[in-house]
Amino acid sequence: MSETLQRVQIVNRDHPHFEEYGRFTGKIVTMKFGDRSKMAEVKLENCRHGGDACFVNVGDVIQVPER
Repeated sequence: MSETLQRVQIVNRDHPHFEEYGRFTGKIVTMKFGDRSKMAEVKLENCRHGGDACFVNVGDVIQVPER
């Protein structure tokens, strides 16, 4: 699959990757605790923590233009 998915910025101030940029990978998981919400994986562009990806909830991100 060579489809490029949306580029996003994490805008939820409570998210550990607040203000970081990345791209959806297409992977969706359902949490086994709490409200069992679905979360989408974001491959991070330049994580200040050294991570390569994280998961976000609906409302944690906004779509941003391509670089």
